[in-house]
Amino acid sequence: MITPRNEQGVVVLFQELSKELEYELVDVQTPFPDAVVIDKYGKELKVEFEYYASNFKAHKHDLNGCDLIVCWIDNTNNFPIPVLSLKDYLEDKEYKREESIKSFINFGAYISHLMIFTIYLSVIFLSTDLVLSCILGVSLLLHISVLLYRLIYQGQNYV
Repeated sequence: MITPRNEQGVVVLFQELSKELEYELVDVQTPFPDAVVIDKYGKELKVEFEYYASNFKAHKHDLNGCDLIVCWIDNTNNFPIPVLSLKDYLEDKEYKREESIKSFINFGAYISHLMIFTIYLSVIFLSTDLVLSCILGVSLLLHISVLLYRLIYQGQNYV
């Protein structure tokens, strides 16, 4: 996947991501607007590609002639036309991927804790040795205390 350095790079990256973004590129042209796409609802949209979203104003494009600005960097605030920043989209996608991995790791840690608890309890209840049962019982309570501390004070980060 390329990192755009100019408007043409934004067009190429948009084409690469179009299915994922749920847009079908229908037409590309040199006059304004740059392209026509169909969104996931079947609606036809006129699209202008820009490296910086603010270039739309700098190029003095007509607000009524465009439905969507696709850019690499959105440096506008409250623009009257919707702006899709591909950089923001990819960064958000990467963040969600990392969060998903963290959740999976945390779930694995939770399962391993449950397995340890099960082993402790099995040995405690099946053991005929009172001293061994007491030692394992205290060890189990310490293990539970550490897990609860991590859950409460470290924001559920118990890996």
